[in-house]
Amino acid sequence: GIVTNDKKFFENFFSQQYSFTEDPLLNSCKRSASNPLLVPNVEFFPNPMQENVMRQVLVSHSVGERALLITGYQGVGKNKIVDNLLSHLNCEREYTQLHRDTTIQSLMLSPS
Repeated sequence: GIVTNDKKFFENFFSQQYSFTEDPLLNSCKRSASNPLLVPNVEFFPNPMQENVMRQVLVSHSVGERALLITGYQGVGKNKIVDNLLSHLNCEREYTQLHRDTTIQSLMLSPS
């Protein structure tokens, strides 16, 4: 998984003072969407664990990580967490459904 050693974050997170929407890192990573129609707009009711996951993804994004695989059981909210983060960052979402027959070649093909 993603690990952060940000001591101040954990002190605030566990003392319930942390607010993802007020995180300075979030504001520094916001961008201008080239296609606003692809920016997710979801109804989201965060809990501390989800905010922790979003913070970890945000930290990875802020240091230049370009691709991230999030795994978990069906229905745990992986897409909702990512959609909420993208909404706050004003980033477009492009969705690729993967399955056991997905190949690298099929991912590299451009749709015509």
